[in-house]
Amino acid sequence: MSVEIRDRVVHMLEAIQKIEEFTFDRSYEDFETNAQIQYACLYSFSIIGEAVNFLPGNIKDKYPYPYYLVRSMRNYANHTYHKIDIKIIWNTITTELPKFKQLLELILKNEFN
Repeated sequence: MSVEIRDRVVHMLEAIQKIEEFTFDRSYEDFETNAQIQYACLYSFSIIGEAVNFLPGNIKDKYPYPYYLVRSMRNYANHTYHKIDIKIIWNTITTELPKFKQLLELILKNEFN
């Protein structure tokens, strides 16, 4: 496997870690009213959504996940910036991101260690 692919997986995990740090011990109400945290999380989603494009098909086939949704979140954040529904971002952070993180950790462990 290419070191570059490993790097992309690490970049996604680092971005997820940042989101976890930004939102640790915060409620939706805290998130909703803190533009700085929202911007930081949206930037991290941009990194994740860009890096996921570099995962090769054989990895995606071996580790099924709706990867298109990861890319879609990046597109949503970047192209719908003027009308982002913060509740969608929060729900993604609290429900989907932990699942995706587990998958990336599994990929890193199984494919690059």
